Amino acid sequence: MSTSSYTAVNKPVVSKDRVLPLGQRLSYGVGHIFNDLCGSMWFSYLLVYFVGVVSISNVNAGIIMLVGQIADGIFTPIVGLASDRTKAGACKIGKRKIWHLIGTICLSVSFAFLFNLCLLCNHKSEEWMLIIYYSFFAIIFTFGWASVQISHLSLIPDMTTKNSERDFLNAIRYAFTVISNLMVYSLTWVFMATQLTSQMMESQKQNVTTLSPVSNQSLSTWCYSEHNVSLATPVTSYNKFSVNDAPAFRNLVFTVVGIGIFFSIAFQIGTREEHITHTDTEEKEIIKWYGWLKVPKFYLTGVLYMTTRLIVNITMVYLPFYLTTTLQLPKLTIAYIPLASYVSGLAASLVVKPINKRIGRKQTYILGLLAVLGGCVISQFNNATEGYVEGLAFTMVVLLGIGSSVILVTALAMVADLIGDNNESGAFVYGSMSFADKISSGVVVLIIQYLQPCGEHDTCAEGSRFYRTVQSYAVGGAAVFTIFIILSTIPALKAKQREPDREIEHKELQHMI
Repeated sequence: MSTSSYTAVNKPVVSKDRVLPLGQRLSYGVGHIFNDLCGSMWFSYLLVYFVGVVSISNVNAGIIMLVGQIADGIFTPIVGLASDRTKAGACKIGKRKIWHLIGTICLSVSFAFLFNLCLLCNHKSEEWMLIIYYSFFAIIFTFGWASVQISHLSLIPDMTTKNSERDFLNAIRYAFTVISNLMVYSLTWVFMATQLTSQMMESQKQNVTTLSPVSNQSLSTWCYSEHNVSLATPVTSYNKFSVNDAPAFRNLVFTVVGIGIFFSIAFQIGTREEHITHTDTEEKEIIKWYGWLKVPKFYLTGVLYMTTRLIVNITMVYLPFYLTTTLQLPKLTIAYIPLASYVSGLAASLVVKPINKRIGRKQTYILGLLAVLGGCVISQFNNATEGYVEGLAFTMVVLLGIGSSVILVTALAMVADLIGDNNESGAFVYGSMSFADKISSGVVVLIIQYLQPCGEHDTCAEGSRFYRTVQSYAVGGAAVFTIFIILSTIPALKAKQREPDREIEHKELQHMI
């Protein structure tokens, strides 16, 4: 065993295998709502906004998202290391909560700019200026996002050593993630419907063509002069986005930021980060951050977490394009159809804990992947010319919502199991997992944007088939690959971990090194 990978310490024997109070659970759960609200908008609507509203090309919109994902991937392990090395009780707040506060401030001052028209640009501005402008705020946003995510995740091993309680914290964390997504899609529905109604009333006053939800009639050209920028757009059909939708996205993002700040304050006030000590001590060897690099299970768990997030993220990013371009549904469906996905996901998150306990992590994970594959099959065969297209779309997103919820909660529980009692380097582990997740998602999105067959901005028949392929084969392929990985690593990834096995597993990790 390499002595440089471990440090022998007289670690306090802390009795944390207790059930946490309900107030502590809820306070912890709301601490990630700001991130969840922003993450939902980032993955669901960023490309839609850039391509449809700001009129950035498909590839350049993918580049902006990739810049943000790379920055997030780089910041995440750095924040993890910094959080682990921060002294307990820093600034009388706590080593985790101080980073949560820093991240909240960064989110507050940057995210709204991503969903507003460029303040420094006009109709003559080159597209590279838009790329620089939005990439700048994307980098600040992703630093804040990483700070909140890692500090919040790292609190789980600090709060309890009881596996079932960790599962519950992961489940309640995901439940609030689902609730956050429900808020985003509900607010999107309200603001877009309000904007649409306003446009229809204005068009009637001007005696122009009105918008029909059941035909391909379109609005006449509109001119949006916000920020003293005159932006004339071509006619916009009922299922296409344009600069006319900018006010709806602006109202949405300001509302999201306000809600996020409120719950972040509630987390800071209600969550107590304590350093509990007891008189009895025992000598334990703690894995340093670079010691994880020699543990095979670290990489196996990382691959599973990466593919899990890839499935969830790609589904969120391209579902709006699939609904409006492939299925030719009204653009309001990007708000209310995903609601069904997250309602089903919320229900699934509440039963993941007993399922995990009864059949084990691996089996639960595979069940979730099978639900994802079911959704992918429906997405492949759903046809815009059939009368039941919207019903099948609802069925598809329900299956995807259940599957995504199950695999994400289970994957997070696997990461918490991996960390075990090594809380001192827990943030590095979460940071490393997130690094792989962010980079892979950004690269895959850019590749998909590059392969988009309809040119810079326009849609075409090939685009309809393209987004069907993305939603079925890209997401489904990732699910099949993940099933292969988890089935081929049965000895390394135990389905269950019992409390008395903690010390045995720790010795096994030592032996592998």
